[in-house]
Amino acid sequence: ADYTLKNANDGKLSLMNVEGDTVATVDAPWAVDATGQHLPTYYELIPASNTIRQHVDTKGATYPIAVDPSWWWWTATAAQCAAAITPFLVTGGIAIAAKATVLISKINKLRKVKKFDDAVKKAGGAKQYALLKVKEFYNWVYSKSPNWVKKLLKSPSKLSQTQRDLLKQGSGITYGILASAFGLGSCYELATRK
Repeated sequence: ADYTLKNANDGKLSLMNVEGDTVATVDAPWAVDATGQHLPTYYELIPASNTIRQHVDTKGATYPIAVDPSWWWWTATAAQCAAAITPFLVTGGIAIAAKATVLISKINKLRKVKKFDDAVKKAGGAKQYALLKVKEFYNWVYSKSPNWVKKLLKSPSKLSQTQRDLLKQGSGITYGILASAFGLGSCYELATRK
C-alpha cells in the first residue's frame, strides 16, 4: 500500500513512495539455463495488483533454469541475517561464549595494547566487549539497509555514549573479522551490498 513500481530504462524497477522518491530498486532480471546460457528475460508490471511478473524466453534452454532478481536476494539475506544475529541480541553472553572462541582469543591478544585492555576492562571483560561489538555491528548493518529491508530486521539496541567511546578506544576488530568469527556473513553482505 502507498507504493508503486515503475520501470527504469535499463530493465530495473523502482519502488516509489507517495512523494515520488525511490525507496528501493529491483535490479534488471536475469536467467541462466543449466549450460550457463543467458536467456532473454524482462519484467512485466501488473498495475491492478501492483505486482511484478518476470518473463523468460526458454526456447532452446536446458533445464533447470536459474532466475534470481536481486530483490529476492535482499529478502533472503535479511532473513538469514535476522536468524543469525538474534541469539546474540537475545541471550548476549551465552551466545558469545558458545560461538566466539576465535573472537575472544583475538580480543585477548589485542589486550596487550593498554588502551584496548582498558576498554575491555571497562566493558566488563572480553565477552561483554564482544557483545558490545556485535551490537555496534548490527546497528551498522541496520543503518546500511534499505528501509523496506529494515522492516524484516529487529530494531537495533541503542549504545550509550560510554559504550560507543569504549568501542572507539578498543578499535582493532573489523566488521569482516566479527562477521567471520560469529557466522554473520549474511549481515555483512547485507550492509556492504552495492
